[in-house]
Amino acid sequence: MHVEEGERAPRYRWWVLGIGGAVLATAVVVVLWNRDGASVPGVEGRWRPESIAGYTIDPARTAANPREPLVEFRPDGTLTTSDGCNVVEIPYTVGEQGAFGHGAPGPQTDIGCWAVPNLGVVLKAKRVDVDGDVLTFLDGAGVEVGRYARAGG
Repeated sequence: MHVEEGERAPRYRWWVLGIGGAVLATAVVVVLWNRDGASVPGVEGRWRPESIAGYTIDPARTAANPREPLVEFRPDGTLTTSDGCNVVEIPYTVGEQGAFGHGAPGPQTDIGCWAVPNLGVVLKAKRVDVDGDVLTFLDGAGVEVGRYARAGG
């Protein structure tokens, strides 16, 4: 673009550079945040309930269910819960120091069986902790909501 003497150059160049700089700065922040503690190591996988606050797990009754009651964390940010009959998927995030967030549960069937309240544990949790093959869900006050053992397969 040619500018005659005494005319001001258009400001759009600075605007484009400003937007480009903002996008680059945002990308750097996201990369650095994800590098340091954006996930609890080892949370991905399938987890079997060992104890749930306010609920007694009865292996004899749950053995009659059509599927095993599990919680599964997938690396794509999807969490699946099964109560032994019904399955529901939920988007999740695990941040620094195990901060746990989730989206709204997706659709699910409503098949009756001896249901294990895995979905309730997930919805109450505000933090998760993995210690070897043990996953603990904690509420906002740091009280244990559920404890799970890593399941095979």
